[in-house]
Amino acid sequence: MSFGPADRRRSESVVEREIDLLLLLALHSSAGFRDFVAERAAGASGLEFIDAWRGAADRAGESDLCALFKDGDGRRLAVLIADEIGAALQPDEPGRYRRRGVFGVGIGRWDRFVTCLCAPARDAAPSGEADAWDAVLTYEEIERRLADGGDSFAPFVACALARAVDRRRSGAQAANAAVTAFWREYKRFQRNEFPNLSIAYVGDVRSIDAPWPRFAAGELPPDVRLEHKEWKGCVDLTFKGMSCETLRARLGARLPPRCEIAPVGSSAAARLRVAEIFPAEPFAPQAKAVGDALRAVGLLLKLWREVAEMAAPAAVEPEFPENLPARRLAAA
Repeated sequence: MSFGPADRRRSESVVEREIDLLLLLALHSSAGFRDFVAERAAGASGLEFIDAWRGAADRAGESDLCALFKDGDGRRLAVLIADEIGAALQPDEPGRYRRRGVFGVGIGRWDRFVTCLCAPARDAAPSGEADAWDAVLTYEEIERRLADGGDSFAPFVACALARAVDRRRSGAQAANAAVTAFWREYKRFQRNEFPNLSIAYVGDVRSIDAPWPRFAAGELPPDVRLEHKEWKGCVDLTFKGMSCETLRARLGARLPPRCEIAPVGSSAAARLRVAEIFPAEPFAPQAKAVGDALRAVGLLLKLWREVAEMAAPAAVEPEFPENLPARRLAAA
């Protein structure tokens, strides 16, 4: 299979979140691809496809992809897929996916489930170990299956997967001129309009899948992060290792208007929803949305400072970084 220059340009900026959508497209569009996923992930054939979702979330957390099937006895099987490109898996990621599966069984969403890691081959850990994935599906396997399937969308999806594998092999994130220009304007706008906010993790050269811009890194303890998650459309003040129930109980009355408590992996965040922002597009038409997001950053930073100030007089023993957020919240 060969691709000309136009094909390469068309898929050069495709990253993990877009691959989620491409795999979702394949699941909804191709019976052959659905059968392939069910066979590889669950060892089952002849299943009826019910539906598939991206970013399936509930009280047990969020899965990158979820595909739901039904067998001949009417039992529903969920395939919970974690899609990873080169990023280190979060601690106990397989365990969290398994707990989401158990939760889904408990509320009657499905009757059984399997967990599946979808990744380039070099990132695909062996399955079958204690608390590991039930199955592993590599990008290379998917490329081969798409090449054999004859679906009209297959060349584009296969090309995107190949580029992701190539970037993973090189160990590099390709700089993107449009994205770099956007973030330079973002930093200039922040310095001029919001000089009291300190920003980190926005380098001079950026790739399209670079980390979120992070704020107040020198002021917050290591396990608290204030981030503008631009393409997700939110600003999060995340407390590592804290449950949503605990954070809601301790912050409830102090939360700014429209602020919600949201799960972030095994952690919890005070979240303000803002407009989605797209760094691959020009900055000027998005300046108002950036301003609204930076105001949200300011509100959540103010929330943290109020909590820290109320808790500070009660501190009578050394504050270790891993305990600092919980102690301050408990004292406030």
